[in-house]
Amino acid sequence: NNGKENVKTVSVKFEKTLGKVDGVNGFVPSKPDTIPNGYVFEGWYLNPECTGDKVDFNATKMPSANLVVYAHWVPIVHTVNIDPRNGEETSSTQVPHGTITEESKRPADPTRGVYTFVGWFYEEDGKEKAFDFASMQVTKDLNVYAKWSSNTLVEYTINYQLEDGTEIANPTKGQALAGNSKTFEAKVDTDLYADYQEGYFPKEASHTVVMDIEGNNVFTFVYKPVQSVPYTVKYVDDQGKELRPAKKVEDNKKAVVTEYALTIQGYLPNKFQQRLILTADGVNEIVFIYTEDNTHAMVSVTHITVNAGVETEYKHYEYVGEIGTVYTEEQLQIPNYRFESVTVNEIEKNSNEENSVVVKEKLTSDGLNIVFKYVAQYHVVYSSEPEKVITNDVIKNENVTKVHAGYLYGGLYENATYNLDAAYTNICGADFQPTVGATYYVKEVSDQYLRPTQVEVSNRFTNQLYDVYLTTAIDSDLYDQVGFVISGEYCPVNAVYNKMVIQPGKNSEFTKTEFNASDITVGKVDPGLIASVDYAKINMDDLKTYTGVGTTSGSKTIKCYWVTLDGVRVTGAASRYLTIKESDKDKNDYIEVNADPKEIYFVDMNVLTTAVKN
Repeated sequence: NNGKENVKTVSVKFEKTLGKVDGVNGFVPSKPDTIPNGYVFEGWYLNPECTGDKVDFNATKMPSANLVVYAHWVPIVHTVNIDPRNGEETSSTQVPHGTITEESKRPADPTRGVYTFVGWFYEEDGKEKAFDFASMQVTKDLNVYAKWSSNTLVEYTINYQLEDGTEIANPTKGQALAGNSKTFEAKVDTDLYADYQEGYFPKEASHTVVMDIEGNNVFTFVYKPVQSVPYTVKYVDDQGKELRPAKKVEDNKKAVVTEYALTIQGYLPNKFQQRLILTADGVNEIVFIYTEDNTHAMVSVTHITVNAGVETEYKHYEYVGEIGTVYTEEQLQIPNYRFESVTVNEIEKNSNEENSVVVKEKLTSDGLNIVFKYVAQYHVVYSSEPEKVITNDVIKNENVTKVHAGYLYGGLYENATYNLDAAYTNICGADFQPTVGATYYVKEVSDQYLRPTQVEVSNRFTNQLYDVYLTTAIDSDLYDQVGFVISGEYCPVNAVYNKMVIQPGKNSEFTKTEFNASDITVGKVDPGLIASVDYAKINMDDLKTYTGVGTTSGSKTIKCYWVTLDGVRVTGAASRYLTIKESDKDKNDYIEVNADPKEIYFVDMNVLTTAVKN
C-alpha cells in the first residue's frame, strides 16, 4: 500500500487460487494519509511502482514463496460539461482531479450574433462563479456555461401553475440585460399561496433563462398534486462508500427540506447542511460526502428571521475550522428586526458583550452549529400620544384596535393627518398582518363619543305613532357606517347631521348632510345632498322593524357604534334603555326613557356640543 505500509497479511496454501481466499478477493484498503484527497483505489500490482498488468486474483495462484501486492491510487477523473448557450450542442471533457484542463481540450471563445461574450461560469451553492480553463484546478464534476451580455434591458416573467393553468403563487417579474442568464428556483413553502404549501411539488427544481433580446423570456414552473414525495439522505466517503445507513423519509408533504450532516468521528463532511427542492417525479437525494480528517471540523453559522411566526433563513455560511481553536461569531444588525436568541449545538447561550451578542466557542470534533434568531418589528403611533413611537413584534393576526383608556378606536392610517387619503381600508384592523418596518397611526377618539343620548318624543304624531329621535355624537364622517345597537341588533342610521341648532321658544332648525350607509363606504360625505328631514328619525313603524316591537310593552337597550374604514366595528360602552309601555286604546302611545330629559347631545362632525331642550 503506497510501497510503505503493510495493511493486511493473509495465509494462503500453495497453488490455491487467490480469488477463492476469504479476505483477498475484493479487498479495498483505506486511503493512507500520504495519498492526497481526490484519489481513488485503482487496483493491485506486483511491484511498488504499480507498473505492468493489474493482479487478477481469480487467475493468480499462490506461488511457493511469499507474495506481496501493492495498492495503486490514481486521481479521480472529473467530467466538465461545456454549454456555449448559443444554440450549439453542449460538449464535455475529462480532467484529472486537482489539475487544469489540457490546452488542447479548452474551448475557443464562442460567438452569438449581436451579443458580447462575457466569459465562462459555473454555479456553486446557488452562486454564480467565474471559471478559467487555463488556470483553475478541477476538483469535482462541473457544468460550465457561456455568459453573454448586451446593453438592452428585457423583461422576464416566471409563472407558478398547476397542470391545468391554476396559479398557485405570484409570478416573478423583472428586467435583465439581454444575453445574460438568470437561474430561478421553483417557489415552495410560504412563497406559495396558502392552499398549496403542502402536497404540491414542482416538476423541476430550478430553471435557467438566457435572456432573449426579442423578449421571449417567459417560463412556467408546473406543479403536481402528490400526497407525499419521499427523499433519501446519504452519508458516504469520497469514494462513494457508505459510512452510515442512508436516511429515508417516506411520508413527506413539503416541497423543500433541509437536512444536516451527521457527526462521524475522524471524518469531515463537505457541508454542514443542505437544502433540497423536491420534484414530483425525480430522484430526490441529499448526499453528504466525507473525507478522513482528525484535525478539522465544520463551523456552521445561520441567521434566521422570524416574521409572524414564520422562520426564514436570512444568511448562512460554513467553513472548516481546526479542532481546539476558539471561533468567534457576532449577531447581525438587521433593520426592523430585534435580536432574540442564539444557540450553539442547540444549547441557548447568553451574550458576553454589552452592546451585541458575541459567541466564542472552542471547536470540537462534533463541530459548531451556531444559530442566531431575529424577530420582525413594526411601529405604532397613537393620536393621543403623537410624540411616542411604540415598537412591537410582528405577529400573525395582530390586533391594533387596542387603545388607551378613555378612547375609542377610530381607524388605522398611514400618517398623522388622519384624513381620507391616509386611511387604510378593508384590512380588518383587529386581524391584519403588519408589514415589517412600517409605521401605523392609530386614531383614538374620546369615549365621550358613541354615547347614546336622549330618545326624544316629538310634539306631533302620525297615525297615533310618535316620532322617535335616537341621537349620538361622532367625531367625523370618516366611517364606513354609523348607527345604533338596539338590544344587540345593529341598525345603521340613514342621516348624519353636521350641526343641529336649538333656538329657545322656536321650532328646531336643522342643517345637515344626509347620506345612507351605502353612500359612505369610502368615508366621504357628498355636500350636495342637503335636506331638511328630521334628525336621525326612527318612527314607531321603523322601530317595529328595528326592535321587533311597536307599542307592545318591552324594554330595549340602546348603544351606539361605528365601522372604521379599515373594517373594524366599534361599539360604545355607554348605554340607555328605551321602554315602550302599552297604552289605552283611546290614548296616544308614548315612550319613556330613564334619562334626564333636559340635556341632549347632538352630532357636530368635529365638536361635541351640548344644547338645552326648549
